[in-house]
Amino acid sequence: MGVNRSINDERSGRSFLQDWAMSDESSIGVGHFFETLKSSRRLQLIEEVNTTLAGSMPSHPDSLIDTLEELGGIDIYAGDGHYHAAGVHDAPIKGKRRAVGHFYTLNYRTHALTHLTAADLQGGRKKSEHDMHALKRMSSGQLRQGAAKGRQVLYVWDCAGTDMRQWYKWKQAAGVYFLSRAKDLMKITCYGEIEFDREDPINAGVLADQHAATETTGVMMRYIRYQCPRYGTLWADRFKSVLVEGSGNPLQTMAAYIDLNSVRAGLVEDPKDYRFCGYAEAVAGASSAVRGLKRIWADHDPDPRGPLRAHRLLLFGKGASATSGGKATVIGRDKALEVLEREDGALPRATLLRCRVRYFSDGAILGSAEFVRGFTGAWQRERGRKRPPKVNPLVGGDWGDLVVIQSLRRSVFT
Repeated sequence: MGVNRSINDERSGRSFLQDWAMSDESSIGVGHFFETLKSSRRLQLIEEVNTTLAGSMPSHPDSLIDTLEELGGIDIYAGDGHYHAAGVHDAPIKGKRRAVGHFYTLNYRTHALTHLTAADLQGGRKKSEHDMHALKRMSSGQLRQGAAKGRQVLYVWDCAGTDMRQWYKWKQAAGVYFLSRAKDLMKITCYGEIEFDREDPINAGVLADQHAATETTGVMMRYIRYQCPRYGTLWADRFKSVLVEGSGNPLQTMAAYIDLNSVRAGLVEDPKDYRFCGYAEAVAGASSAVRGLKRIWADHDPDPRGPLRAHRLLLFGKGASATSGGKATVIGRDKALEVLEREDGALPRATLLRCRVRYFSDGAILGSAEFVRGFTGAWQRERGRKRPPKVNPLVGGDWGDLVVIQSLRRSVFT
């Protein structure tokens, strides 16, 4: 029964038990299943099988660990605790069913998930168990997870796994190391710099590698200051990813929306006056920007000046031309929002693009109906939905054939 539950695709235990009761194998009762789980001998056997299986798995094809020679002799795990709601079969503790906690590790090389231990609630005296408290209960052999003698083991844990003195003991006694982020209030004193090759791409983002210790423990450690080289103006917390069809109206509209970022932010009135703008570079004659516009408007006009003229028309609306300075009469953003708040309010696309449009940040997949429908199956499977999602046409004006997969019901325009 346990094997069937593991390989069955039912999403809940209740659903599985209902199907099990109607199957030909229902002679094995639910009570028998839970009684067998109480056997300490059987639990030990399962743990041994799991450890052996996890240790024999080959490197995962998506893992990059094997490409780094420096990590060849190290087993690397990501670890964390996880709590989930109590099941109906869990015994109440002091009249309440407590959340069930477990601690897991993921092998970075093989992508094998291993169960380390269950949280000890000490007979109900605690609602949860701290990560480090659970790790200290474990033996050195358990933490090494079957690693060969002389092989180092590295755990990557969040701040809940920080205890410098304990780290030192594990390192000395078992060759087990920990990597974590420094806590916000942790006072660290640096005692010297460690030289490293700043030109090596593997060290991109490393600001300093230092010998350091905390004021409370005095245990010496490596303290690395790092800033992600891909984090900043372009890739920060507010960034959202949208899959855009790579040709025609979807690509052209998204490109125009991006070029108008500086206008919506109130930095300039014309995007050509903003130095960090692809349209501005194309107007100035930058070859890469011109090639980009030609790629975006490849299906529009064979005239060499066509892409720039077509893009300007989308940015500024009908009437935009070289003699008018590239501009047409476009109503302001406040007036546009007023129109859109009315029932069945509609505006030209050039005006809509001057508003913040959530379709371009929260729509998830943007394109023609045929393009977006091609992803409905994957969208349904990844989110566990019973039915495939509908494609949602953009509202508020003449968007052409544009649709998104994410339904947006409120505050589409701001």
